Amino acid sequence: MITTNENIDISAIAFHSTDNPSNFAEQINSYDNNLVIDIGCGSNFWKNKINNLIGFDHNSKFEGQADKVCSFEDFNKTIEKESVDFLLMLGSVNNPQAIKNMHLCFSWLKPGGKIVMRVRKNKFWNKQKIADLSTQYNLNMYKELEQRELFLNDLEEKDIDLMKSTVATSEELDRIEESLAIGIAFKTWYVWWWEKNV
Repeated sequence: MITTNENIDISAIAFHSTDNPSNFAEQINSYDNNLVIDIGCGSNFWKNKINNLIGFDHNSKFEGQADKVCSFEDFNKTIEKESVDFLLMLGSVNNPQAIKNMHLCFSWLKPGGKIVMRVRKNKFWNKQKIADLSTQYNLNMYKELEQRELFLNDLEEKDIDLMKSTVATSEELDRIEESLAIGIAFKTWYVWWWEKNV
């Protein structure tokens, strides 16, 4: 089932409706994990907040921030199969490199282990693809699939100005202006939790 949440707290837009961003780390820690991997961790935001976390990213610009910066194949050599309690994939599997290597990530997860997923709704990520991956990798929906949308009209002017000042291309700026002008969603995500079958 997909629910659209149009009038939600902007700070919570990228999380499941049952998750609270202010205590998300505590929520993950409550599972008493031996090993958590944040795939595509970027600047490693969850480091020292989530216990036993390794932040991994394949992008060299995060050297010195991520715990491990290397290819998926090289990282795979350092992780035993079925040794990970929790995987965080919070927007990290939207690029082709990550999508191509998801099977490696799923192989690291223990039976009963959990995955927190957030992906952009696009040609690859749709309801059918998510259902197919669930079957292919023996995963159950632990928290139901939700569709979350960000409407720029819900943001304060200062946040919109900040967003405009950080865009890299004129196409991105045009997309912001279009979203504001006609009130369409600027970003749409799918958010859910998986659990690996025992």
